[in-house]
Amino acid sequence: RGETTIDRLVPMKADGYAPVKTEAWLRHDESFLYVAVRCHEPTLRDVLSEVAARDGDVRSDDSIEILLDANYDKKTYYHFAVNPDGILYDGRQRDATWNSSAKAATSIEESAWTVELAIPLKELGVDLTSQKTWGLQMARHRPRMEERKSYQWAPTFWYGNYVPSLFGQLKFQ
Repeated sequence: RGETTIDRLVPMKADGYAPVKTEAWLRHDESFLYVAVRCHEPTLRDVLSEVAARDGDVRSDDSIEILLDANYDKKTYYHFAVNPDGILYDGRQRDATWNSSAKAATSIEESAWTVELAIPLKELGVDLTSQKTWGLQMARHRPRMEERKSYQWAPTFWYGNYVPSLFGQLKFQ
């Protein structure tokens, strides 16, 4: 609730804006980072959600990806992705063998699907009292008609989502 933290995504090459709206809210308490995302979708029957195993390639489905450079070294990151069925991928960098105790929940609304994610701060190895700036990338994947489209909060152009030096800044108060 409250004002959206992120309300516009752009194509990877930053050549316009995403054709559908994506809204995200980020909040925290002393234990968790909470991420809520509403993915507006005019034709919900086209939403793809086939991956059913944890740490599977949910990015090949409609999905939301959250990448956090929690120590803001612009080199390392934690990686979370969720498809519309609530299947979670979590990893450190591209290592899917790292698993968190993050919780994901999803729902389908009249013209959108939503993701809620609770990420334990202690598993990211940071203390928000001392580390108030993080790197953040958020992406929405929307495969349609044999076409893979990805939209990002921080444009990384042709480098892809996994370059922490190109992440945007998330500042905690």
